[in-house]
Amino acid sequence: MADGIEDGGSAFPRPTVFGPGGYAESGVDGVSKRDYFAAHAPPMSKTWWEDCAHEEPGTRWLDADAAWRYAHADAMLRARKDGAT
Repeated sequence: MADGIEDGGSAFPRPTVFGPGGYAESGVDGVSKRDYFAAHAPPMSKTWWEDCAHEEPGTRWLDADAAWRYAHADAMLRARKDGAT
């Protein structure tokens, strides 16, 4: 979890494994579920873009798209937490 934002934990964690001969292959956390959901969010709606551009003049399209994707990811995490799976 970064900056107090719930990220849902690792999407694809890989544990530490021990191979023949006793060598250890370190595990990795992988990408967070929040980042995974954001990467797979549907395209930004025109309404979202218009609202962002209206509220914050000078909002760049990429900033608005990133905000859309993480809003979608946060909604997905809330649904999982609330049991709406």
